[in-house]
Amino acid sequence: MLMLAMCWANTVIAGMSATPTRLIYSEKDKSNTITIKNTGKNVFLASAKIEGDGINYFTITPPLIRVEPESKFSLRIKKISIDKLPDDKESVFYYTVTMITGSEKPEHLANRIAIGSKFWFKLFYRPKKIGKFDSRRCDLVFNNTTSGVYVLNRTPFYSTFVYLAVDGVRVDLSPEQAMIAPNKSSYISKAKNAKTIEWSRINDFGGIENKCMFSLMEKK
Repeated sequence: MLMLAMCWANTVIAGMSATPTRLIYSEKDKSNTITIKNTGKNVFLASAKIEGDGINYFTITPPLIRVEPESKFSLRIKKISIDKLPDDKESVFYYTVTMITGSEKPEHLANRIAIGSKFWFKLFYRPKKIGKFDSRRCDLVFNNTTSGVYVLNRTPFYSTFVYLAVDGVRVDLSPEQAMIAPNKSSYISKAKNAKTIEWSRINDFGGIENKCMFSLMEKK
């Protein structure tokens, strides 16, 4: 029997880890690597899969691996066909890694419960036409409306908040709300007549950018 827990990264469980926690796949890349590392004393099985529409564009090999204690293994993501993807903005897809506890004693397998955790990762496809993402630019725009505050992402890149505050009050966002699509506007707060927005985003390497500030008082 398999018991499965669903999680978003961070991906560390009982000595098992998967990196990177987000993947930028540039148009020029032939492939990208995911590293599964086991620093614990138990054997693990790791299963990787492209989810949703991503199966039309990418594949992961091998789909299932056995990771011995104190060892690591590399999975490879390769593009299948990218001709139908936009060339003027990023596209986002998802892949999962399921980690299942193993056993060195085969006779126990028939009557034991296997504990597994399924981790979700983002895969960003970046066409060469849009260039590189500059994490130093505070390029998001915020607007007051009658229903609250909206953010406008005028760039061809996805922006993902790790910190957002309106007039000094932190705003809690779900993973879906925190990711702002290219050239899109999203509702972020019910605050009325906001004056100052502070935020930080995730950069290409999974780190946190410097904090940015936007004043709606100066907006004309």
